[in-house]
Amino acid sequence: MPSFELIHIYPSTFHSKLLEQEVKGLTLGNGRIFISWQHFEEGHEDDDDKLHVGLHEFAHAMMIEYQHFQYVSPWKKWRYIGERMMTEIRTQETHFFRKYGATNIHEMWAVTVETFFEQPKEFRTQHPDFYYATVAMLNQDPCARMEILETI
Repeated sequence: MPSFELIHIYPSTFHSKLLEQEVKGLTLGNGRIFISWQHFEEGHEDDDDKLHVGLHEFAHAMMIEYQHFQYVSPWKKWRYIGERMMTEIRTQETHFFRKYGATNIHEMWAVTVETFFEQPKEFRTQHPDFYYATVAMLNQDPCARMEILETI
């Protein structure tokens, strides 16, 4: 991603002056990504909890790099389904996607990317249309790769 030239790594949570709170990660349109290393490692160690600050922040970076996907043809379908999913998340007590995804479409994208890589089979089973819309956005299918590896 050519627009991103600097990644700041902090030992743990850090204070964001922009948000006026402690955060685990932050991605800015000025080409900067900030990540708590502690939380990056925790997300990497538990590979099916749907929480991974690295995946989350790089999903934001990808969105910024590609101009909020305005020229990415699968985005229209993904966004339509994503907005429906956000409504479900807001109205249901529990949901497959975590509540933070309902904050806005940017957070829904980042939460979806975390889920896509950490629980792809469950994602595909519970929300197949949204799963395949995400496959189209990312041009890869982790379930297909897993199924090929299972046959070897």
